[in-house]
Amino acid sequence: METFIAASLMAIATGSAAGLRPYFTVFFLGAAKLWVPESAPQIIDDSVQLIPDQLANPWVLAVTGLIALGEFLVDKFQFLDSAWDVLQGVLRPIFGALIGMQLGADAGTGAMITGAVLGGGSAGAVSLGKSTLRAVINLLPEPFSNFLTSVGEDAAAIILLVTAILLPVLALILALGLVALGIWLFVKLRRKYADAKASYAEYRERRRVHGSGPESRTIS
Repeated sequence: METFIAASLMAIATGSAAGLRPYFTVFFLGAAKLWVPESAPQIIDDSVQLIPDQLANPWVLAVTGLIALGEFLVDKFQFLDSAWDVLQGVLRPIFGALIGMQLGADAGTGAMITGAVLGGGSAGAVSLGKSTLRAVINLLPEPFSNFLTSVGEDAAAIILLVTAILLPVLALILALGLVALGIWLFVKLRRKYADAKASYAEYRERRRVHGSGPESRTIS
């Protein structure tokens, strides 16, 4: 039961991080598995033991590290980040689910299924909020908001992953806050977008009916 709970806590934290930076999440966990010594404090060692050995494979580290670096760079530029989001929107929950499933491997099938659901669900919620926020920010004429938001996402992913290893309960609290924020952003901003779209359609209809546009003028 203790391993089940620990794996579930870590699945939520790593899933939330995967909703922001999936490749960096895999790279970080693999690096932790490979480089954290067995002489580390018990709480750290317990967390590291949950990480599957496959993530520490040098090839996995090399590939995910390179893609994570590319994602770090692309994510700093307007519109490129939205294009990347389209490609990664489906993959982030899959990453979260796979990581969560593997974290619960030592605790049995129930823990694996629970980890997959928690990891995939938290990754999906965070990813939705991230993509929605970026779509809105890209409408702004200046690039600084996009850059600062990306840096904030980098920092959030790092904090989640570090606390998942060092302080799992704190990581859970932070992850749940991020999940709630992601859902709120998705609902709020989508509603704002729908209202703005409806208002614009109404404005276009008024212009057409009342003939206020240049195209409606006639030469007398």
